[in-house]
Order: sequence, then structure tokens, then C-alpha cells
Amino acid sequence: MSVVTDEQTPQPEPLNTNSSANVENEGVTRWMAFAGVGIGLSGWLLSRRGSGRGIGQIFTLLTFGSALMTLVAAVRSLLSSGGGSAGTMNYPTTPFSSASFNNAPPSAPSLQPITVVETKADQIEIRERPKLPASPSKLKPIQGLLFVTALLVSGGLLLVLPQREAGILLVLMVIAALAVAGYSVRQPMNGIGLELKGFRNLAAYYAVGLVTSFNRSRRRNAFILMAVAVVLMLQATTLFEWRGILDDSRLYDATRVAVFGGLALGAAWLLSPARALMPLFSPAKTGLLSGEMQGMHYGAVAISVLLLAALAEISGLKFLPELRVPMHVQFTMMLSALILLAWGLSAAPLPTMSLSWRWTRNREFWIVTALTVAALALRFYQLGEVQWRAVDEILFVDNLKRMWGDPNMPMLQPMGGLTPFTWIYTYWQVPLVSIFGRNLVGLRAASVIIGALNVPALYFVMRVCFGRRVALLAALLLVSFPPHVHFSRIALNQVVDTLFGVLSFGFMARALKYNRRSDYVIGGVFLGFTQYHYEGGRLFFPLLTIAWLGGLTILWLRRIITVHWRGLALAGIAAVITALPAYYTLWALDISFTNRVNVTGLGPSYLLRALGDPLIFQDLLKRISDTFHVIVHKPEASLYYGGPGPLMLNFMVPFFLLGLFYCLWQVRKPGALLMLGWVAMTMFGNSLLIDTTHINHYEIGFPSMAAVTAVGIWAAVRLLLPDSAAEDPAPLSEKPQRKIFGIRQRRLAAALVLVIGVAFTVAQINYYFNVHLPYYNMQTIGQERDGEDVAIRAAGFPDGSEVRIVSPTERGGDWQSMLAFYNDGIGIYTVRDDLFTQEYIDNLSRAVDQAFFIAPQNDQARELLAANFTLPEPQYTTRAIPPENELALYYVPADPAAVEAAEAAAQQQ
Repeated sequence: MSVVTDEQTPQPEPLNTNSSANVENEGVTRWMAFAGVGIGLSGWLLSRRGSGRGIGQIFTLLTFGSALMTLVAAVRSLLSSGGGSAGTMNYPTTPFSSASFNNAPPSAPSLQPITVVETKADQIEIRERPKLPASPSKLKPIQGLLFVTALLVSGGLLLVLPQREAGILLVLMVIAALAVAGYSVRQPMNGIGLELKGFRNLAAYYAVGLVTSFNRSRRRNAFILMAVAVVLMLQATTLFEWRGILDDSRLYDATRVAVFGGLALGAAWLLSPARALMPLFSPAKTGLLSGEMQGMHYGAVAISVLLLAALAEISGLKFLPELRVPMHVQFTMMLSALILLAWGLSAAPLPTMSLSWRWTRNREFWIVTALTVAALALRFYQLGEVQWRAVDEILFVDNLKRMWGDPNMPMLQPMGGLTPFTWIYTYWQVPLVSIFGRNLVGLRAASVIIGALNVPALYFVMRVCFGRRVALLAALLLVSFPPHVHFSRIALNQVVDTLFGVLSFGFMARALKYNRRSDYVIGGVFLGFTQYHYEGGRLFFPLLTIAWLGGLTILWLRRIITVHWRGLALAGIAAVITALPAYYTLWALDISFTNRVNVTGLGPSYLLRALGDPLIFQDLLKRISDTFHVIVHKPEASLYYGGPGPLMLNFMVPFFLLGLFYCLWQVRKPGALLMLGWVAMTMFGNSLLIDTTHINHYEIGFPSMAAVTAVGIWAAVRLLLPDSAAEDPAPLSEKPQRKIFGIRQRRLAAALVLVIGVAFTVAQINYYFNVHLPYYNMQTIGQERDGEDVAIRAAGFPDGSEVRIVSPTERGGDWQSMLAFYNDGIGIYTVRDDLFTQEYIDNLSRAVDQAFFIAPQNDQARELLAANFTLPEPQYTTRAIPPENELALYYVPADPAAVEAAEAAAQQQ
């Protein structure tokens, strides 16, 4: 038996990776490997263009073959170079001996040649093995930048050029890839003696080298994959773009390309060293509630429950049917009860009178305040001018009149059968109408203010879930998000659901992060308050909260159950106590809890049948895809929002898709799961409605769309421009900061995010006011003469005036209620053309002002007016209305003699 002494065993040697004759060629080979894959993918995309598939399929096979050959060339080159990439790496002395093989590199500093030790029966043979070629150094930054630029430009040209020219360009790219790959691996693998008995260790030896090489190239590989993801999402957006028809094949291709882009994003995220710079919290590990559970303000909770019970009876009238309480008192009771409930369940100390103003020195506070003011100004801008048509707002106009007539209206009673909403939103409208006047501004001011408050609410959620920078970007995008701006400028109460639902998510997320009792309770109170408004939010936010917390329980079973169950129980108690008065009122009045959904939805039976019937299940999947297409592909069929395009503008769709897939890859984090579930539940909930295209039902998901887009922008920038802080645990001041064009990469990334956010904001504002609203106003023009224009033009007439519309039919409409809201001292009448005679005019009072609206082409009516009155010049509207829809106004003031006679007759009576 032979023995190898220490003197006979050479020491391990670090491989010098900076000396190689084949440095440049091998580096280019790796780049060409990625280029081949990119070209192959481009060929596949090109094959999907047009109706003909023959030439495209040839390109696909050719380019994927090129990609495979190039990748094989890269692997061979890596094997021939020993698997290193940059820096140094130590290997064991005897890589072929199973007894001595060890993946952990020793720390011996001596440089000795690598040797192979073979033991035989009676002798020791030490054979010196030639050194493996060193690994090449990385390409220079400028070379990499030029290469990626050329690849992206070529890929873009493939997508925009006609198929023939694109095919020629693709063939040239394939030839170039093959040529470079062949040149770079022209030298065969030499000097590697493979013994059968050492094959296993040799494979492990090179596997370590390959993994190390790939690991040291993580930044570059992540950059390439992220660039591919962005390009694929741009291509998916192009395929999703609305062309005026529904092309299922294009939509299928767009979905498939988006999935490939999501996979590329996931791979880039796994490889990138920038993961540490994208903060996402996990549920708290420590039970901070253990000490807080000892006390509770039972008196405050008891008073709160009594106040809510009294409020429920005031509206339910189950036991005291004659009870009448002013609405101001009812609202004060509700507000006081909710404050006492939150304080009592939180067991918080009594508030002190001392105030600390340190928060005003926080720069974040002033930025968020500025964004909120900007959102408020944007939503108030020309509120009654550029958007002057009522958008299903007549319900709240009539409610205002009813509330003015009955100040003791039970606040929690439903407005009507298909409108089972409480009167809280209308109650908020009353003081704002008194401030801004009886006009569209006063009518819509409540929605404007609540919509603007959605901006800091979304910032709060995103600040907890994704960090400060992503939160500011999400708030900035929501400021100008066109659908959110639109529905914040009309008098519909869905915007209230969104505000309190978002606040509930913010406090619940902070509770999961810090495990604070007060956060759980306040989040539960806000969740319960969502039950007092639109029925969609009443169902959506509790179901989404249950699904979110249920998903977290599955993903973090032990932590959620052992650490957070007390807080979640408190949140549930607070939500139930807060919501009980609304449901008690519906029960007492014998009204269904889901009265509106019973009419507009498909019902639970549809879901049960879908589980057992493949055809119905296919229909459900089609409905879900339709809701997604409303977001990224096709415009709304109804006229709540209208416009020429979908909810999200084309330049936002790629980042929205990136944000969705980023949240999918981070699904174990509470914030990512919330955003992903928020979008998914918005789609799923609308798929269960009879009409899936009414965008007002999507309003509950508007904040999540802006938030996910912000996540996509931030993820793309951080993965394309990772900071050196992600790789080096040293303090930031001691880290070598990478620079691009003389600018630190970290600052460049922040500046790029800011530029993108501001550019998107400006583009969205320009689209909404200069494209969407003019288009929408033309869409809402009816077949008859425009009565809403009449209501606005007549609103300023003196009290007692009489307005008459002469038309072919005695038509009515919402415009009559709108005019009564603008000025209830004006009489409104319609008269058919054949009834507008001399006898009719003789019966008109000359003691009041008379306003006649007639069609410009109605010569008979105009001549009749001229024969009986001193007819002034006609007045026409200043709004963009087609001539066939316009009415000319002839305003005839009262006759002074008739006025004196009427006054004298009144005095005699």
C-alpha cells in the first residue's frame, strides 16, 4: 500500500483568471449565446405575424437552431477555460480522487502546478497535469452597452419591418451569430485526460466552475434577462392594442408573450443582486400583543355598542317606528361610536393635549401633501365645464332634494330597491352644495375630495408594503390615472368604498408588519365602514381581506396562527361591530343584503354549475379574460367612462404586466400577495356580473392598478440598474459606487424612476383632458335635441321664469331633474310641435319671463313667436354640440304692464 506524504502532495493553487489567449473570443461567445436565444425568440414572434405561417416557421427553426449551437459553443468554451469568470478561484489538489474532492476552496497562498496522484498496488505515480486555460475577463462596459443596444434595435426592427424585410434581417443576424460562435471556439478542447474512474469527480469539478462562473456573472445575466422581459412586455402591449375588432389570435399571442416576459422577469429577479434593495416585509415574528391584551376600555366599548344599536334602530324602526332624529345627530352618533370603539378595543391611553410638530419637518409629509393638493386641483379643474353631462348622477340629485325636504331622514335606510346604499354620501354632499352652489361643482365636490384622499391612502399602503420610493411613485401615478380622475369628477358613491377599503388594507398591512393592536382594530373599523356605501365595495373588500389573510395563513401557517391570531380576532370583532347597524337596518326592513347583485349578477348557482359543467367553466374563463381585456385591451361598451381605449394607456401596460409578474414571484410577501389578489379579485368579481364591461364596477381596483404599475417600473429600473449596495454588506460610504456617464448608478436609477413617473403623469393628464373628454362628450350625444345643455343654459334665469322646449315629442328626462336642482324656482315644460299654436301662446302669462327652446330649422314655431312677442336674436350654446342636436333660445322678458297688473291683483287679494 502506498502512502503520499505532505512533501509529495502539492498545495492547492488559485487559478489566475487574467491571463488567457482566448479572452475576447470566449467573452463574445457568451454574449452570442444570449444573442442566439434572443434571435430565436424574435424569430418565434415573427412567425406569429400575419396570416401566413410558412416562412415564419422556417425562421423559427433556423433561429432556434442558431441559438442552440451558440449556447453549445459557449458551454464548450467555458469547459475549455476551466469554468472561471473573473477573479480567482482555488480548487483541490486531486480533483480526480473521490477521497480528496471538496467543494470548499482551501486558503493556502502557495502557487503550485496542478497534479494528478494515482495510487497503484506497489508504487506512487505523480503525473503533472497541464494548467487549464484561464477564464476570460468580462467584456468592457462600453462593449456590452453597444452590444445590447444593437440587439434591442435589431429586435425592434424585426417587429416593425414588413415580413419580407424582417426575414432578411433575421437571416443576417443568424449568420452573424454562427460566424462569431464558430470563430470563438475554433480551438478544440485539448489537454483534458478523462479517466473513467474519475469521471464523476471531473464532472463535479467543472460543475463547480460553471456555477461559480454563472454566479459571478449574475449582474450581467440579470440585466440581459430583464431587458428581454421589458422587450417582451412591449411586444405584448403592441398585440393587446385595440384595433377596433376583437382578434382572439392576437390576444392569445399577447398573453403568451406576456407569460414569457414574466418568466424572464422571474429569472432576472432570482439572479440579480438588487433583490435586497426592493424591500418587502414578512409577517412579524414576535408577539407584541401579549402585553397589550391585559386591558381594554370596556366602558368605551359599551358606550360605542349602545350608540350603534340606537343608530340601527333609528333607521330600522323595528321597535320604535315613530322615532325621528335629525341627520346631524345621527352622523354625530356614528362618528363618536366608531372613535370610542377604536379607542376602547385598542386599549390606547387617553390622548394628551400636547402636540408635537416634528412630523412637519419630514420631507415625505410635504411631498405627499403636495401630491394630494395636485390631485385635488386636477379633479376640480373645470369640473362643471369640460365634463358637463350627468353620468348616472340623477339618483343623488333626487336624494339631495329629498334630504332638503326631510332633515330627519333615517341615515342608514337604503335609497331604493336597486340602490341599497345608505344616505351618508348624500349627507356629505349637502354642506358642499351650500358652499359651491347648486351646480355640477357642488354636486361633485364630495367625490373630488374623497378621490383626492385616495392618493395619501394608497401611499400609506405602499409605504408599508413596498417602501418609500415605490409608495411615492404609486401616489404620483394615481394622481393622474385617467379612470380614477374621471370617477372622482362625477357624483357616484363608489369612490367612498375605495377610500376606506384602501385605509383598511394600510392598517392591516402595518399590523402584520409590526403586530400592533391599534393597527388591527383601526383596520377592522375601516373595513366595517365599507359596508355603508356601494354594494360592490360592501362585498368586495371583506372577501378580498379574507382571501388575503387566508393566503398568508397558508404561506406562513405557524407564524400567523401563533403570533397574529389575537390581532386578527380583534380586527374581526371591530369590523363586525362597525358593520352591524347597516345589516340590522336591511333585516328590519326585510330587504335582501345583496339586492343589487341579485339583479345584476349571475349568482352563486353559476359558480356551482361551472364546477361541474366544462362548457360553463369555459364561459367563466372567457368572462375573466374579458375583464382583463377591459383593463389592457378594449374600450368600455357603456358610457360610464367611454373613451377610445381601455382603462390603462399603452405606455403603462408593459409596466403593469411587469408589476403583476413581480408580485407573482414575490407572492409569499404580504404586500405582493395583496396587490396580486386585489387585481385578480377585481377581475373575478366583475366576471360574475351579467355585463362585464361597466367600468364603474372596476373602480374598487383603480388604486391597485396604479400601484402594480409603480411596482413594475421600480422593478424594471432596479433590475436593469442594480446598486453596488446590493452586493457589498459594507457601509454605503465605504462601497465603490458604480457610475454610468459619471453618475452614480443608485442616483441614476432614482432619477430614471422620477423621470418615468413625471412623464407618465403628464401624458395621462394630456390624454384625459385633450383626448378622452372631447371623445367622451361626443359619445354621449343622444339622438334627440340636447336637454342637458338646455338645463345648464337655463340655470341662471330669474326665479319664476318659465322654460318651454318645443320638440316633435313631449319628452322628459334627467335634464328636467337637473334643471330643478340648478334652480327650483323655474317652471319646466315641453310641448309638441303640433300643440304649439296661437291658442297655446294666448294662455301664457306675460307677467313672467318666457324662455323658448326650439330647433333652428323650426320656422313655423319661430314665426308664431315673432307674431306675438318682440323676438330677440336667438342664442346658441358655447359647447361642442352638433347642429342637429342643438336648440336655439329665444328669451322674452316679462311685460312691465302685465307685471304691474299681477301685483295689483295680488294686493287686492
